[in-house]
Amino acid sequence: MIKKKIFATMMVGIVMSSLFMGCSGGKDKSVSGKAGKELTIWTKLPELEVPVLEEAAKKWGDETGNKVKVVRDDGDYKAFLQAANSSQGPDIYFGSPHNQLAAYEEAGLVTEVAEKYVKEDEYINKGVWDAVTVNGKKYAMPISIETTALYYNKDLVKEVPKTMDELLKMASAKGEGSFQFNINDPYTNLGFLLTNGGYVFAQKDGKYDINDIGINNAGSVKGLQTLQNLVVKEKFMPLDITLDIAVTNFKEGKSMFYISGPWDIQQLKDSKVNFGIAEIPSIDGKPYKALSGIQCGFVSTKSKSQDEAWECLSYLTKETQQGLYEKGKTPVFKSMMDKQEVKDNENVTAFLNASKNSEPMPNIKAMDAVWEPMKNVQRILQGEDPQKVADEILSGIKKGIELQN
Repeated sequence: MIKKKIFATMMVGIVMSSLFMGCSGGKDKSVSGKAGKELTIWTKLPELEVPVLEEAAKKWGDETGNKVKVVRDDGDYKAFLQAANSSQGPDIYFGSPHNQLAAYEEAGLVTEVAEKYVKEDEYINKGVWDAVTVNGKKYAMPISIETTALYYNKDLVKEVPKTMDELLKMASAKGEGSFQFNINDPYTNLGFLLTNGGYVFAQKDGKYDINDIGINNAGSVKGLQTLQNLVVKEKFMPLDITLDIAVTNFKEGKSMFYISGPWDIQQLKDSKVNFGIAEIPSIDGKPYKALSGIQCGFVSTKSKSQDEAWECLSYLTKETQQGLYEKGKTPVFKSMMDKQEVKDNENVTAFLNASKNSEPMPNIKAMDAVWEPMKNVQRILQGEDPQKVADEILSGIKKGIELQN
């Protein structure tokens, strides 16, 4: 009788344990029979690209028995800082600009990439990993590389200009509005400053010196003068032009040339405009030096499922390469670049070539103090003295850095 009671008690315990395991956290069961985890991903990918991520996330979830929710984030990086600190943020952030990592690292919100996921030999170059490195540690996984290049209308341009002088001559022949881009966007217009010898922060021994800012040196001022000429002298575009206006005019065949990044490829394809992409022409014999960025993914320190989050992110960076490439992204994996369809893709080749001469956005917190003062470029487009405004931009950057400390 005693043995029967013990056996009965054991059976009840086993049954009850099974019930509790099955209800644990309300999660789905994985293929191994264990309760799955629920992961949330925030993404900055454009709306056209989000379905690629959603499909890959669902595939990983189905294969592992976990659930993944993808949410498009329209807020700025400060919104993520706030949300993450209140435990309302995501487990994974997919598609973040690499230059925001420093601020996240300082706030203690990003975890270091485990060594097993750092496979540099699988990527197009070491530089994409350098971009996601802060204080010698890697905090994110590269997803794609992007910079700016020259879009041109093949029906209006018979030979792609190699120099900026050639471009301006061709555009002038057609008249006002023939060369347009979002000239008020610092990410775009900084390239004119960098090409002429300007710089944001000087680099010494592999580190940025925030006390040495070249935004108002002779090269930067020359670049600002070039931007002013495009609006005031050549009258190619109004000083208050926006991205939407510029891309619409290019789609409708009103402009011959347009500067932008790979994010515009899909909508231009949909518009049926006959376009090509080339490197932005050289200026005074110097290769155009655009700013470049690495879109990356990282895991929040606030995630309660660190192992699963890193496993998921590692899977997604590879699984989304083909889909994002088809939407216009420039891949970072060698396996993608080795595909014949990619080798034959003139658009991807153009952006890859442009990225070789580009300068990665400084991955330091001080860079956040640059964007607001750079909005003063519009004053230059209104005819104000470039040197005077450049000096004020420098002053604004320095004040912004002081406020960060």
